[in-house]
Amino acid sequence: MGALRTIAGINRMESNRSPWLIVCVSHLEWTESLFQRPHQVMWRLSQSHPVLFSYAVAPREWGSMFLRGESVRQRLTLSANLTVLRKRSLLPAWGGRLPQFQRFNDLRFVRAMCRATSHVPPHRRILWYYYPQHLELIGALNPRIVVYECMDNYTALFSGNKDPAQANAFAAVQRYEPPLLQRADIVFYGAHTLMDERPAYRAKSHHIPTGVDVDHFARATTPRGAVPPDICAIPRPILGYWGAVDNRIDFKLLTYAATTRPDWSFVMLGPLVTLRRDSIDHFLRLPNVHWLGPKLYEDIPDYARAFDVCLLPFKVSDEGRYLNPTKTLEYLATGKPVLSTHIPDVERFYSDTVAIARTRDEFVQIAQQLLERDTEMACAQRTTKAQNRSWETMVDAMWSLIEREIQSTGGAL
Repeated sequence: MGALRTIAGINRMESNRSPWLIVCVSHLEWTESLFQRPHQVMWRLSQSHPVLFSYAVAPREWGSMFLRGESVRQRLTLSANLTVLRKRSLLPAWGGRLPQFQRFNDLRFVRAMCRATSHVPPHRRILWYYYPQHLELIGALNPRIVVYECMDNYTALFSGNKDPAQANAFAAVQRYEPPLLQRADIVFYGAHTLMDERPAYRAKSHHIPTGVDVDHFARATTPRGAVPPDICAIPRPILGYWGAVDNRIDFKLLTYAATTRPDWSFVMLGPLVTLRRDSIDHFLRLPNVHWLGPKLYEDIPDYARAFDVCLLPFKVSDEGRYLNPTKTLEYLATGKPVLSTHIPDVERFYSDTVAIARTRDEFVQIAQQLLERDTEMACAQRTTKAQNRSWETMVDAMWSLIEREIQSTGGAL
């Protein structure tokens, strides 16, 4: 895969100990159009340990993959140490409205995971969750360590959504996240704000901020490089965003900015996630708004080369306030000016290099200032900030904490 080729040159983590099997339970598929924190972390861990990256695929998703001509293999070998297990749900659960079918699918998933890990004894397994689901695996696999890497406030993300599937996701998170937090040996948080609001688990919680592949995104700093044809014809200036296009984005704010400044172009890169197009059609129909769809991770720097300002336009309500977006450092690594809404973790860790707006009028005003007054010194400050926060440093810190936890309970490394 292209994203793997991009980062294939990283160094293996230093280790003279026998490897662990890391069993990753993700809610995100392995894809090149959204190469996010789970993929970055697991790929790097696979340099020293075998990793089984797993996620369930609903029948409807499987059918869509088939119609698009994509591979529908359930087991993908991406490298000698990295396997992706895509377990197809046989029965449609209709967003959880058929709980018997959901239980059947879950049971099949657990059995498949038991078969896939049977070659490794339980005391050499690490079960790593990115989402509170399939908790039955803890008892079935009997791992040495259970890790919960909490990327978001999932209850806030799904709360109030009237779509039956999203409403069921909200109920499932409310049901499964508390016992997962209780059972996990280690909890990693990307957002310090979210960790602070869960003091009951503070003793085993650690803030591990996001990382960045600096060399990859620094390609955008070479002005004479290629610019993809679908963005070449879009009038400048371009205010751009890449990542999941979901309900954490403040589309009312973006609509206001786009209508206030019709001479600016607003470009969105990424797939629609937990969001239907018709719910944001009023924004996408604006003549200066351009949604270019999902893009390969390896191509993002070429698109960034055409951006004049990078946007973090997230809601300041619960959907967005707990974020510490991966793309913040990716933006900074491109050297481009970055404008964010008032997200606590962004202000706490990046206010020296990211402009922060608290109102919609301020958002437009600051964007204008960034377009008019950016300097080489400011660009250098942004790239320097990113250079100090590599994914390798982040993953090393996580692994050190895991080793410490194993040693504290008398386990052998």
